Amino acid sequence: MDDQTMQLEQARTLLRNGKDDQAKKLLKGITAGAQRPGVTDEALFHLGLVTLREESVTGGYQQSRQILGRLAKEYPHSIWGVEAGTLNELLVGFWQSETSLDKIKRQLKTLKDSNKELRLNIEKLKTLDLELELKSRR
Repeated sequence: MDDQTMQLEQARTLLRNGKDDQAKKLLKGITAGAQRPGVTDEALFHLGLVTLREESVTGGYQQSRQILGRLAKEYPHSIWGVEAGTLNELLVGFWQSETSLDKIKRQLKTLKDSNKELRLNIEKLKTLDLELELKSRR
């Protein structure tokens, strides 16, 4: 068993034990080294998932998508590459949905503010109308 394979096994163990930070360091080391099909591709996949846990939807999962995109591009026939492509598509769709939802929320707030202003203007017009009616009766 070579060094990268042993590091990958160690990273898997760390992930199982919830030690994501330590696993991430190992996975980064594996993915920065010489590429080895069956090792580097799996390390990239796990690195993408660990990074995904750290990122938020508002940030668009940028680092995770970059890692998973690299995996899908460099290892298109690996099961990890195929899974990464699918996961990346889901992340992009989820991020776009969240972005659209945020945009709709902002538009709704603007409409509510406009509606409030419109109601105030209507009340002012009613008051002016009553004042004009009273003046015309005098």
